[in-house]
Parts: sequence; structure tokens; C-alpha cells
Amino acid sequence: YSDNTYAESWICTENKEMQLFAQYSENELMNKEEQLPTQPISPGLPGMVWMKKKAIHLENLQENKDYDRKDFARCNNLISACGIPVIFNNKVIAVFTFHSVKQTPVNRSMNLSGNILMHLASEIERKKVEEEFNILFSMSADLLYVAGKDGFLKRINPAFLRTFGYRQEELLQIPFLDLVHPEDLEKS
Repeated sequence: YSDNTYAESWICTENKEMQLFAQYSENELMNKEEQLPTQPISPGLPGMVWMKKKAIHLENLQENKDYDRKDFARCNNLISACGIPVIFNNKVIAVFTFHSVKQTPVNRSMNLSGNILMHLASEIERKKVEEEFNILFSMSADLLYVAGKDGFLKRINPAFLRTFGYRQEELLQIPFLDLVHPEDLEKS
């Protein structure tokens, strides 16, 4: 969608909601809507793409019965839009929407490389797993840490800090083995 004026990235949450993740506008003066909150999967363009698991092209946005943001289209003179799913393990995990002030032929509007979409899907899933790990690491009552091959701690969770009474800056500068009881050194 090379003539796009406006683009969005929607992330699908585990609760079957869509969250606006990022927006791009070619024109800084573009009249953007108020920040769209996380919303249930709706019949709008991102929702249609999510439900059908395929790219969808819409024309005549200001009058199109399938386009639910007609005021936004009118305000910005948008004519056409395309929604493209990002699929991982046969599940839509994100939807990209591209909007244009021109009519765009269907074959041009949906030409996004499968390899690019697979890479994006992998990165989105990796980021989700990373966020879940960070929550688990931070919230765990167990003493958790990550140690490097150099013998120093790289990351420490709050429970570890509370138990030992150190500040994180202090612990990151102490060799890990200095924290091990002398009788346990051989086992470590």
C-alpha cells in the first residue's frame, strides 16, 4: 500500500480484544481520532480481517457499510483501506491497516511479502513471551536471578532483593560466589 496516508498496527490480546499498538501518519496535520482503547473484536476493518484470517480491501470508506470509522475517513479525505493479518501458528496475532486518499487497485493494496509477515509474527510472539516472563520474574515470591558466565548477577527479582536486603546496584557488582555460604561453595 505504497500510497498510504495513514497506517495502524493492531495487536490481538489473549482476551480476544484488539489493542491499537501503533499509528503512522504521512501528514502530521492529519485529524486523528481520540486514542482508540483496547476493544472487543468488532465488525470494523481490523475485526473483519481478524475473523476472516485474510487480507481485506475496502473502497469508498466514507460511505462503505463495512467501514465503521466513516467520520474519520471524511475528516481526512480517505478513500480506500486495506487490512492485512499477521498469522502465527494459524492464529491471527496482529492486523495492519493501511488507509489512502487515493483509490488503490486490490492487487497493489495487499502485496506484503509472506516472509515479512512471518518474521513480524515471530517477533510479536517473542515480545509477548518476553513480557510474560518479565511479569513472572518480577511478581514471583521465589528468589530468582540471572547469572552471567563472568560470575556476576545480571538480573535480580524483587523477592531476592527483599530477602538479602541489598540494593540491586550493589548485587550486580558482587561476584555471585561471594553470596554463597562457604560450606556450599563446592556444590556451586
